[in-house]
Amino acid sequence: MKLFTLFLLSCLPWLLPAQTDSLPRPKLPSLPIRITAARQELRSAFLANEPAAASLWMDSLNRLENTTYQGLVWDERWLLYYWEEAYGNMFDEVVRFGTDQAWQQYKIKPAADSLFELLDQTLYPQRFDLYNRIQQGFLNQEEKAFAVLQLDYLLRLNADEKDWVGRLDAFLQRFPESRFADYIRSIQPETPGVSDRGFGFSLSLVKDDWTGQLDRTLKTMYAGEFNFYIWRKGWQYEINSAPGEATLDRQFRHNGFDWLKGDVAYYRTTGLLLGRDVLDNHRLRVTPAAGVYFSSLSPAPPETGENPEYYSEFYFSDLHFATSLTADLKIFRSKARLMGIEQGSFHGLRLRAGYHWLRLGRKNAALDGNLFYFALGYHFFVQRPSR
Repeated sequence: MKLFTLFLLSCLPWLLPAQTDSLPRPKLPSLPIRITAARQELRSAFLANEPAAASLWMDSLNRLENTTYQGLVWDERWLLYYWEEAYGNMFDEVVRFGTDQAWQQYKIKPAADSLFELLDQTLYPQRFDLYNRIQQGFLNQEEKAFAVLQLDYLLRLNADEKDWVGRLDAFLQRFPESRFADYIRSIQPETPGVSDRGFGFSLSLVKDDWTGQLDRTLKTMYAGEFNFYIWRKGWQYEINSAPGEATLDRQFRHNGFDWLKGDVAYYRTTGLLLGRDVLDNHRLRVTPAAGVYFSSLSPAPPETGENPEYYSEFYFSDLHFATSLTADLKIFRSKARLMGIEQGSFHGLRLRAGYHWLRLGRKNAALDGNLFYFALGYHFFVQRPSR
């Protein structure tokens, strides 16, 4: 009987239902609230200049972070690494930044609490001390160079785009196999596409020399030349006009009338040319061209009185073929976009030589010959903004 009683008592706990706890478990604050509280503690540790405490709260925020919420934004965390001199942590994150950032952009950022502004306002005036710490740290030359670039980037000391691009390019050239190369390329300013269109114009003084019978009939002529062209992918579509005056060096007869020696003749020529750049660098552009010109030669009105009526007989015109070679010296080049002007625009001296196969001699043998000219002027070229 005693044995049965002992057996029953030993089994009784298994037969009775378990007692439930009457007190509910305390409900934890939501994750965003805990992240906000931890960030406040981190802020306090930073203000108190307690790196050890700040590091603990950074670890807490890392553990609180999940696939939905962020604890610290990357630039906040990296500025704290500079403050703690935890460069290795930053380097490791930079290497995998591209992959991590792809996921981070879908997470909910912490509530605005001016933590980044506090870090920025505190570390910016201390940047020279931070530079010294980097140089004195146990880092190799590549890590030191990158750490300085990264600090300037985080503190937004890259306002001069040209200088910044140059610094990044210099780093990549010095350390072409750097583990930070992908990150460096990701923060390089986007370079706009090179424009393939523009327009130019020039004003020049022209010295014309005649050949054949024209050289005996007309003296050397000086003219003014105006040139305008549209530039597209290295091709130039050009209109050219060059009016001038020449003095008759001999008298000649036409249709029974004489054009007197010493009279002044008007020579006007206008042409359409197609050119192609064969050299175009930062100092020089060379462009051969060919096209068709319309030219005319006629007596100039005298300073006093009028020409004889028969001078209307001395009007000669022709349509002829011509070629030219132009060299533009780029003295002043555009260094940045300004009011829609693209980098690549320039102005400077223009040197030009050309040859015209005239056909004025069809009507009078005294005008049989061609024209060679040399021009010196000033040229402006505007490269249109890239699309």
